[in-house]
Amino acid sequence: MDDQPPPEFRIHQTAQENLSHDNPPQRSFDEEMKEDVTKDCPGWNNPDVKKTYVIPPTFPDIPVNRDNKGERTEKYFYDILTEFGEKTKQPMIVVHSCEFKELVQCFEKGTNFAKDKESYWLKGEHDFVIIHRTCGVIFFQVKAALKTAGAYTKAVQQINKDQDSLTATMKRLSLKEDQGKIEEEMTKYPGFAVMPNCSRQLAGNRTGCFKEDCKTADAFDKWWKANIVRRGNPEFSQKMYELMVIRFAAPLMTSCLQSVVLDNTYKRLIKLTKDQLSIMMGDCPQQYIKGPAGSGKTWLLMEKANQLARIKRNDRILIMCYNRPLSVHLAKEFHQFPNVSVKTFVSLLFGIKGELTSLNGMSEYEKKKLVFDCIVKLSSMPEVANSKYKYEHVFVDEGQDMFGIWIDLVDLLHMDSDDDRRYKWVFFDNNQNVQIMG
Repeated sequence: MDDQPPPEFRIHQTAQENLSHDNPPQRSFDEEMKEDVTKDCPGWNNPDVKKTYVIPPTFPDIPVNRDNKGERTEKYFYDILTEFGEKTKQPMIVVHSCEFKELVQCFEKGTNFAKDKESYWLKGEHDFVIIHRTCGVIFFQVKAALKTAGAYTKAVQQINKDQDSLTATMKRLSLKEDQGKIEEEMTKYPGFAVMPNCSRQLAGNRTGCFKEDCKTADAFDKWWKANIVRRGNPEFSQKMYELMVIRFAAPLMTSCLQSVVLDNTYKRLIKLTKDQLSIMMGDCPQQYIKGPAGSGKTWLLMEKANQLARIKRNDRILIMCYNRPLSVHLAKEFHQFPNVSVKTFVSLLFGIKGELTSLNGMSEYEKKKLVFDCIVKLSSMPEVANSKYKYEHVFVDEGQDMFGIWIDLVDLLHMDSDDDRRYKWVFFDNNQNVQIMG
């Protein structure tokens, strides 16, 4: 089977070894993350190695009391998975307690506009994620309850979130050329409620892993063969396996170094000038930055845009915000740069739509449809015609105030490139009402 990843699964981010390195990075984000994983899990990406890696490698000691029954149940299942993997030499990585936050876009390009849907942030925690070389991705949500009742329902809801977050991740990292393929791919990855204290008799005909199934590693092996092996996914390629490890395992394996790195970086930052800070912030072309009012988001935007305007005089730069007073201020700051355009979100929409009007009297549905119509218009334009709406670099402030599928619009305005560093920074205020969350 072709081992190259389909175009919809290619990652476009890059990273650099340290913040002080001024040259463009020479390695991709994937390579950086895979190297971090290899340090703690040697041989993980060798198809011939039959070994189980558990992340984190040990479970913290838990005091015995009523308040942490859930943690003790998770530790019990953690030990079962570890013993099972080692005993049967499963080629897999077990990840425990992995948090996620993904922006789910409910309005896809080319679909009908639906009034009752809107984009939202999907947040939660994966209790256990297994990335298996032949069986794919398996989610487990652990509940300590003695009876199924509401606990099972809650576990199933969390599993649905697990799977939705993975779908959103793959769409975010894709080229968005065929979203249907991603939806189809995600249906291959199962999830199960794990209730080690609830007997199968009480569970009835519910699907899951219950008391009898995880009494011992041998019992779990029997359950595994009946529920997982038969689901084996022959299309789970080496590239997809590595991508899933990057998504779930790599962030946890680098977190142990973050406190040291951030501490050292902070000591350097407080001694730097604005220009030096601007250079240090230059290594991540595409990112979403969230922070409270007064935390310096607009200042960072201005510093980076100013740097690019001076260095890349032939590149078109868009700075977009929601409020007109801020746009006036930004326009004054960048008036000497002919390659910088400052627009409010609304003026940009009306400019694309070709109609001079206002939002006064518009319903929420009409506002969202305005964004949708702009995307449809730009998408249907010949390349020559829509070039005036394209920018090499896009900066968005006040993202929390935008509406509709505006992030898709930003993606359409941004001229991304694999051969050149082109920036797309989006800033949110987490202390204000975020329109896209609904």
